[in-house]
Amino acid sequence: WVGDVRLESGGPIVLFDGVCRFCDASVNWILQHDPAGRIRFAALQGPAGQALLQRFGLPLGSFGSMVLIEKGRCWLRSA
Repeated sequence: WVGDVRLESGGPIVLFDGVCRFCDASVNWILQHDPAGRIRFAALQGPAGQALLQRFGLPLGSFGSMVLIEKGRCWLRSA
């Protein structure tokens, strides 16, 4: 558990900038393409997002990127 978030089970978590329109549109796109509802979301600025950033040693005030947390690992970029 990190804050209110259970990491080991429950599916991947996407952290996003809660005030960024592009991030909001990206979250909506993911929701439309995840009919099973596997992916969870948390705003980077919120308590769960801040706790997850802290757990992975990421800056708490930098909201320039979405973050994927899956299977105990943190991903900032994709190939």
